[in-house]
Amino acid sequence: MPARDLELIRSRKRLHTAAISRERVRVRGIVAESGDGYSGTYRNVWLRIQTAVGASVRLTASPSSTLGTMPHGAIVELAARLTGLVDVADNVYYAERAQLLRWEANDEPAAGA
Repeated sequence: MPARDLELIRSRKRLHTAAISRERVRVRGIVAESGDGYSGTYRNVWLRIQTAVGASVRLTASPSSTLGTMPHGAIVELAARLTGLVDVADNVYYAERAQLLRWEANDEPAAGA
């Protein structure tokens, strides 16, 4: 199924169900945090996307990709496969194979910035 045809997650319950089932979903949110990381010998960038449903999706991207260079506060829409890993205490859902569908700069400062 094309990424744009995926269901846009609109509730925390649906996000949790999708995570447990390791589904491929579409999410929209704001880049709240990012940092550097490594996967074996490969350098990557991690991002935490704060969604409107009150939960975050954390993913990695190549540091040279558009997604990997997103500024804090950018509004993004992406498709990703949820891994099944969930940090219940912090409402963080982990994703992999993220595909950026669209983004826009946010003129408002990000929360905590």
